[in-house]
Amino acid sequence: MIERLLKKTRAYEERADHYISAFGQYVDSAETILDVGCGSGVFSRALVRDGRIVIAIDIDKKLLRKLGGGGVERICADAHLLPLRSQIFDRVLSLSLIEHLQRPEDHIRELHRVLRKGERLILQLPNLQYFFEPHTKWPLLWFMPKTIQRIIFEKLKYAYVNMNVTVKYALNLLITEGFILELQWKLPFEDYENHTFPTLLPIHPQENSHMTPVSYMKTEGCPTKLFFIVPARDRRGVKEKIMELENMQVPFLIVCGEKINHPNVVYREARGKWDAINFGSQFIPEDVEVVVLNDVDTRIHNFEHALSHLNGEASIVYCKVNVPKGPQVKFYKIADPIRKRFHIFASGELMLFKRDAFERVLPIPPCIAEDSYMLFKALELGYHAHFCTKAYVTTERTGSAEEEEAYKARTTLGIYQALKYAKPPPWIRIFYKLLPVAAPLLTLGGEDGRAWMRGIREAVKSNVTKRHTIKF
Repeated sequence: MIERLLKKTRAYEERADHYISAFGQYVDSAETILDVGCGSGVFSRALVRDGRIVIAIDIDKKLLRKLGGGGVERICADAHLLPLRSQIFDRVLSLSLIEHLQRPEDHIRELHRVLRKGERLILQLPNLQYFFEPHTKWPLLWFMPKTIQRIIFEKLKYAYVNMNVTVKYALNLLITEGFILELQWKLPFEDYENHTFPTLLPIHPQENSHMTPVSYMKTEGCPTKLFFIVPARDRRGVKEKIMELENMQVPFLIVCGEKINHPNVVYREARGKWDAINFGSQFIPEDVEVVVLNDVDTRIHNFEHALSHLNGEASIVYCKVNVPKGPQVKFYKIADPIRKRFHIFASGELMLFKRDAFERVLPIPPCIAEDSYMLFKALELGYHAHFCTKAYVTTERTGSAEEEEAYKARTTLGIYQALKYAKPPPWIRIFYKLLPVAAPLLTLGGEDGRAWMRGIREAVKSNVTKRHTIKF
């Protein structure tokens, strides 16, 4: 009934107009296009033009007959096994299809096979976890037991819907099969989708189409599968970080607040590192064992030492920070010996997590000190942490006492924010309760120490008056 109503109101045609206006620029130069799961052929017909080959595939013969010719070549076939030669298409479309397949991984593997190297796949799927499930319009369907879901689909006489196919699930499949995310859109519609957010993903295969972006690093134990997430406020330092990580031969994703044309960089409006990490976590391949967080303005040294500590009881390793000049030199000389014994704050410049620990501390709440929050939350959950001094990063921080005061005010406020969201061991909470009282002792450190004291006082004042910022 719902489907008939949508056809009468031309909702499908209107939706096609929305989609094509969004991704049309990515198919303009294509000479060969494959539309898998074409249905009534709305998209296939819209893409026909002189000199272009458009092939439409669907398993429903009746729909293909209705599609007719009109410049579209029709093939009746199963989307799990395409009767086509390898690497023959410039663009491949899979729109509102993957959630209807019993074996989505076979479908993605076939799309990868028929797509030419360096060309794009455009994949779209509705948000099945939206309040009103997009197909049945049933509220909270994703939250119900699978037996109830099946009964609802049967009663409504709706085609098979694989409720396991979430956006995160699809992204993991794509990365595992050798695709790299280039762009991601979320498009709100005023039509029958009832404000769900379909996601369009132009993705292209890597140069070596048989390699998946997962690195295996040899430690004293077993090879470890790694994945780096690098938050970046803007393009500064991104080029250098890409070169460094490529030289390390590790898979990585840079979440950047500025649009950059690179297969390993995704755009995300700069809201804070906490948001960039939350966003980047959805791109981690399923078989990754260790997630690494790394700041874009750092250089990594002796990384294997940090990795080796994860072979023991530690689930989190944060590393030493070396600065060549400025007040931070003196600060780390005081703080690092303390951190060898007590985890009073983390260094997000380079942090390693076992997969289980990383996932359990997510999502990160709005917090400047996202690194200390993750450390404190992990300690609250019973995980062990290690401060590694042999592995370290080099970077530049503050150059004057004035800059140090502002920096210390932000970082200390961030730690107080983290303590609102996590409950680390009591001695850490006691340390920060006593910190304002002990802060005057820092003046013994000269001009830099006075800057630290003023910064701490400003942070305490902001925390008491609830003047919290969430951008660093």
